[in-house]
Amino acid sequence: MQRSWPKGIKVTTSLFQGFSHGLGRSQRASIGPEHLKTSMRGPGFVQGPNLWAIDEAALKQIPSAADGLMNSKRRRYFRCPVKLPVSLRTTSGDHLKCTSINVSSNGLALNTPTAQELGAEVHLVVELPTGDPIAGKGVVIWDDKHGKAGIHFQCNSPEMQSRLDSWLEDQSAKSGI
Repeated sequence: MQRSWPKGIKVTTSLFQGFSHGLGRSQRASIGPEHLKTSMRGPGFVQGPNLWAIDEAALKQIPSAADGLMNSKRRRYFRCPVKLPVSLRTTSGDHLKCTSINVSSNGLALNTPTAQELGAEVHLVVELPTGDPIAGKGVVIWDDKHGKAGIHFQCNSPEMQSRLDSWLEDQSAKSGI
């Protein structure tokens, strides 16, 4: 008996072959259509008699649902290579003039005039090219003892965080990342 499928649904008989491609003979023998019934549930798959169909409309929605998450992760982990003036104040009261090597949403690498102590708390102000100062508290997470250090920081206010994230998003777009 031939089944008619709704428009936009394509029938495939090669899903099992595609799924099992690359598995050894003994692995293919242990994975059968029953496994497909459990592994291919969810949007995009429609079960028919003795075969599976792919709902193209549902499959097209899956990547767009993940776009927001991927973009936020890309922005969060984007490190903008940039030399910006950074004022660093240590808990011992030292005020250091530094230069950024790269900046991300919650951290930066710096050129520092002196070695920094791992785990030390610092206060910092980064001057963005837009003229916006970004102030925050941070912790030294690495120091190479040769004038470079990494700071994990949190902006002092949500508004500053928003300005930093917006600037980083612009830089990311300009760089094509």
